[in-house]
Amino acid sequence: MYAVYRQAHPPTGVEFSMYCNFFSNAERNLVVAGTSQLYVYRLNHDSEVPSHAEGKGHKEKLELVASFSFFGNVMSMASVQLAGAKRDALLLSFKDAKLSVVEYDPGTHDLKTLSLHYFEEPELKDGFVQNVHIPKVRVDPDGRCAVMLIYGTRLVVLPFRRETLTDEHEGVMGEGQKSSFLPSYIIDVRELDEKLLNIIDMQFLYGYYEPTLLILFEPNQTWPGRVAVRQDTCSIVAISLNIMQKVHPVIWSLSNLPFDCTQALAVPKPIGGVVIFAVNSLLYLNQSVPPYGVSLNSLTTGTTVFPLRIQDGVKITLDCAQAAFISYDKMVISLKGGEIYVLTLITDGMRSVRSFHFDKAAASVLTTCMITMEPGYLFLGSRLGNSLLLKYTEKLQEPPVNVAKDPADKQEEPPVKKKRSESSGNWDEVDEIEVYGSEAQSGTQLATYSFEVCDSILNIGPCANAAMGEPAFLSEEFQNSPEPDLEIVVCSGYGKNGALSVLQKSIRPQVVTTFELPGCYDMWTVISPQKKEEVSGAEKESSPPEPEDDGKRHGFLILSREDSTMVSPLGIRLLEGVNQLHFIPVDLGSPIVHCAVADPYVVIMSAEGQVTMFVLKSDTYGGRTHRLTLQKPQLHHQSKVIALCVYRDVRGMFTTESKTASSRDEFSLRSHSEVETVIQDISNTVDDEEEMLYGDSSTLFSPSKEEPRRSSLPLADRDPHQYKVEPTHWCVLVRENGAMERVLVDSSFGQPAAQGDAKKEEVTRQGEMPLVKEVLLVALGNRQSRPYLLVHVDQELLIYEAFSHDSQLGQSNLKVRFKKVPHNINFREKKLKLSKKKSESAGGEESGGARGRVARFRYFEDIYGYSGVFICGPSPHWLLVTARGALRLHPMTIDGLIESFAPFHNVNCPKGFLYFNRQVCGARLGEEVTCRGRILIMDIIEVVPEPGQPLTKNKFKVLYEKEQKGPVTALCHCHGYLVSAIGQKIFLWSLKDNDLTGMAFIDTQLYIHQMISVKNFILAADVMKSISLLRYQEESKTLSLVSRDAKPLEVYSVDFMVDTDQLGFLGRFCSFVPCTLGSARPPARRRGIMEATTLDGGIGLLLPMLEKTYRRLLMLQNALTTMLSHHAGLNPRAFRMLHVDRRILQNAVRNILDGELLSRYLYLSAMERSELAKKIGTTPDIILEDLLEIDRVTAHF
Repeated sequence: MYAVYRQAHPPTGVEFSMYCNFFSNAERNLVVAGTSQLYVYRLNHDSEVPSHAEGKGHKEKLELVASFSFFGNVMSMASVQLAGAKRDALLLSFKDAKLSVVEYDPGTHDLKTLSLHYFEEPELKDGFVQNVHIPKVRVDPDGRCAVMLIYGTRLVVLPFRRETLTDEHEGVMGEGQKSSFLPSYIIDVRELDEKLLNIIDMQFLYGYYEPTLLILFEPNQTWPGRVAVRQDTCSIVAISLNIMQKVHPVIWSLSNLPFDCTQALAVPKPIGGVVIFAVNSLLYLNQSVPPYGVSLNSLTTGTTVFPLRIQDGVKITLDCAQAAFISYDKMVISLKGGEIYVLTLITDGMRSVRSFHFDKAAASVLTTCMITMEPGYLFLGSRLGNSLLLKYTEKLQEPPVNVAKDPADKQEEPPVKKKRSESSGNWDEVDEIEVYGSEAQSGTQLATYSFEVCDSILNIGPCANAAMGEPAFLSEEFQNSPEPDLEIVVCSGYGKNGALSVLQKSIRPQVVTTFELPGCYDMWTVISPQKKEEVSGAEKESSPPEPEDDGKRHGFLILSREDSTMVSPLGIRLLEGVNQLHFIPVDLGSPIVHCAVADPYVVIMSAEGQVTMFVLKSDTYGGRTHRLTLQKPQLHHQSKVIALCVYRDVRGMFTTESKTASSRDEFSLRSHSEVETVIQDISNTVDDEEEMLYGDSSTLFSPSKEEPRRSSLPLADRDPHQYKVEPTHWCVLVRENGAMERVLVDSSFGQPAAQGDAKKEEVTRQGEMPLVKEVLLVALGNRQSRPYLLVHVDQELLIYEAFSHDSQLGQSNLKVRFKKVPHNINFREKKLKLSKKKSESAGGEESGGARGRVARFRYFEDIYGYSGVFICGPSPHWLLVTARGALRLHPMTIDGLIESFAPFHNVNCPKGFLYFNRQVCGARLGEEVTCRGRILIMDIIEVVPEPGQPLTKNKFKVLYEKEQKGPVTALCHCHGYLVSAIGQKIFLWSLKDNDLTGMAFIDTQLYIHQMISVKNFILAADVMKSISLLRYQEESKTLSLVSRDAKPLEVYSVDFMVDTDQLGFLGRFCSFVPCTLGSARPPARRRGIMEATTLDGGIGLLLPMLEKTYRRLLMLQNALTTMLSHHAGLNPRAFRMLHVDRRILQNAVRNILDGELLSRYLYLSAMERSELAKKIGTTPDIILEDLLEIDRVTAHF
């Protein structure tokens, strides 16, 4: 039996967070990681609040600016600025002992791997085959080195080259000069001290001359039941790392700390030292100062002899707590129940901590990680609930009683407004005050803080259980659809963050009304004339984006029919409502077939590829208030234009200026009134790197790195210090020979009209490539800051994200590059080689026939508060950018093929749209008490509902309730009988006269926690001993074991898998991704799709497949594993392989494919695709058909 596993939705939980210079040293970003995903956010202080969002009107939002996925789960994360780097590098550790150093690459808008470190040799494992230790990474605050703890016993030291090294050190380095990294080396911590075992936590300390690592460990372990005879078992040791000499002396140690210490937190300068969290106490330790500790509850009495003061007014425990410093003497602590405390370290004049002050500030999410962002903002990451962006504000209180209020007090105020810098420079003035003793008796200023939520990142994990069903509300038009329309309901979250989540991927419109329009195939909506004019051309499109006002209601609908049309192929009419303001006959030698509008420009294209441009002028020339004037663009007609779109850039991203352009050039250029443009054909200068990055011509363009561009640009608004960016207008043209050009339509509004064409750029493609049918460049997201390019090529959709990149400083090429965006939109017609547009008439060419040019990409500005593009065709999709900046693609397959779409904002349908379709548990007790369970059987009966509450018409009636001999751990049914797992036995019961009678039983292994049945078979999951298959025989009333898995596996969940006449057994194991399962069996195919939800909030699908398809895709998977470079250098095969701790005498059966890796084939260039297909002896078409079939079959959610 063969299958493919696909990730239907990536994991949503957050486990690690950092605030670092990810893109450049000019801005800091929030970087979060969870399972195999890495997300980068920008803190946006002035974001648009969507109309449908019910926030408190907070402007501060997190904007998602990049996301990456790995073939491995991130186990630990840190950041460091390497010598001479323009941005921070990330250190990511993966199981069992891998370390990858990655960095953002501005040339590809992707991650690049700087170095890889692998420590999984058998001699490092000390003979253990099972590894329970997480590889923890820590970085020295001054960026001199990083350490990673592997296998719990060894420290890997990764030194970084620093620019500030003294001369004698540089002599030692030799060859290492070229790299940012010096060779790593390993310290066996047992050589430092034979008792150095069971490491709990480690942190680098602040303020030491050499990198100093503090290790918290427990040499002789104990537990709460043994504290009476063995207590205070924890110790700390600080080692100084001399990287050059590779010596590491112990410079400070302290033992007999409370047994329940859980973590250490280094205190920033000027205080220094370390805060140790224990479950019931909190300690402050510093090398030259006596330790200070407080008891947080009464459990410390009798469990420790460490000297602890009583902390008044506090009764808390710190297990599972997370903490982060918001200033040098204040930290925020989030407890395991979500309560937030602000802890102030109160110091005396000698900079030693003399007391703690706790202030309960708020209650929030159950926190997994916490990071301070810029002053005033705190991020709480969670894998048990939604992650939150908090804004905290400080209210000063009275100073401590025994302090004289002298002016020097002011200087000890916590510098909340100052960024906490790693260097010691910021603290100089404080140091001076301390040294000269002007504050001999001063105390720390106390403050209370208030916290408010600014933004949240949704998380549906951990998913404990899942079920499938049909949606509760569905418009009656869709009630009789042959394909099932399904939703998934999951139990998500934990504790107070628990919830029921209803998930659906596809969009189901609420249909207001349906009517037939025979013969119509295209439409546009037009705003009624309250405030503005409209241009009606070859294809009238709704008006370009303007400042928002509610006067933008649609009053007119323009329809295109096959026999007649309101579209004028021979001229342009300017209308205001139904009144014609201006008519221009246009004769281009052939009819107008396409028109694009970007206020105030109109660009039209004829059937033969001629392009003309008009501008809307509002002056009183010739007695008219508004008129259109012709501006003939200076285009070079090497090849006819086959597709175009216009784009209004309001963010200044599309520019030909280098950021470092000299001011001398600017003044010399401003005097030009005429435009002189030099166009160069760079068909043969695309270098290999560009080829790999952009693919070949099917990706349509590539701003060349080699060829210098010369073009004088008369931009009147070139002042780089101006904050307001003047909008620029660009036209994207695609020619028949495959070239793509971007033309600057205007320079600025005040310039003479002759400057039609100021800039061009193009790349010609090699070989015979499919023609581009449609192109759209559109700005989405917060204040239109994210330009996306959509291209319809042959039977495929390509989506690119534009990003700023200036590789040729001083040259006048366009400072933008495009990166392919992964998506799963299927543009292929099923088993139909002709595309939809050509199927109307066999000989109908693209240019011929009125129906040849129905736009598939439909931009909308505001549908229910979202802006985006609706993609028509056989697989209709909504492309949206959320308020948080994430690109989302949602299918709308419920109504089949959609031919045309238009936004519709009207009294009867506010912010809606129009479209054409084709028809038109048990309590834990002590070990000596036997645990017992109960079985309850209930009947659901109907009763008279309470007045005004119709949902109270059903009640439970208990038919049977009896205590059993052991815990009831699983229930299912078989042949009308009840099957129960009680202790180590499985019983079969029949219900007679409201009593259970035993029919059969069988002994099992350790602990059965889930059972499911099909016909007379029962599949049982054991928590340690894998799965067993049982059979009940009705004739002899016996329950017997059919088969059992010999391998010891920790099974989390089981289900059956159906593939025509084969029945498979599916178990998900903790060593893979722990999850729960549901299944959908579509009536048309005899294949069951398995849906799986995971503890980290991801959703996966498992689909059976034919052996022939499996063999073909397996060869493709093997080729992709070695051909592609994967993020952080990880191996996809190792990531997905079943991991068994004990060695067994059989090879792992590999008959499940990795859909994530296979989908990468869709984003290769056409040349790479055919090369890879040839290598495995097939064609790209067959592979694409296989991959898209997987999409079709799994499109029910």
